[in-house]
Amino acid sequence: LDAFAQEVRVRLESANQRMREEASRAGSDQLMGSTVVAFLVYKREWLCLWAGDSRAYLLRDGRLVQLTRDHSVAEQLVQRGELSREEAASHPSANRITRAVGTQDRLVMDQYRSFLRDGDAVLLCSDGLNKEVADDEVATILDDYDCEEASRELLDLTLERGARDNATVAVIRFEATTGFGDSRPDDTAVNYGFTQRTHAPLAPASPGHARARHERLSDRV
Repeated sequence: LDAFAQEVRVRLESANQRMREEASRAGSDQLMGSTVVAFLVYKREWLCLWAGDSRAYLLRDGRLVQLTRDHSVAEQLVQRGELSREEAASHPSANRITRAVGTQDRLVMDQYRSFLRDGDAVLLCSDGLNKEVADDEVATILDDYDCEEASRELLDLTLERGARDNATVAVIRFEATTGFGDSRPDDTAVNYGFTQRTHAPLAPASPGHARARHERLSDRV
């Protein structure tokens, strides 16, 4: 898993450099950046890497836990006790991130690692989802649907509520081919299902034009 994670880091650092070079060619006032969250699995061990405010959640036994911590100004204020979670959601700095691919000469990511259990579900998403859908709603949908259906339900709910920001949803569910109860993780293989659905908010347009484009997008996704 460590070798796999190192390869991912190298590739993301390369992307970071290319984005910096492209932004430089475009002009000194241009900035290109992208948040990233990656979830790597080897047998039953997993490692999550991230930069920015894209998130990873783990659903285990009906309980949803956020694995990542946002790299954002609002999150820093929450950690210092200057804002509550509720206040942070509507704070003027809510969308100001402190880390991303392409924004600094050196890409700095956080990581978290642990082990899977049979039946675990993982959600990877951009902040467009968690701005519209509460954690308890996410937990219910992940618990009630398979991967493809859950991603569809989560994105459709985001669209219904206005989708104020771009939303990407990936859902993974893990089932062991042998029990996770033993103490030999190398003996355990994992089967998983994966699906991803993406929506980017529409550019400003006349109300009628915007409605028509929204309907076409809803039909497509």
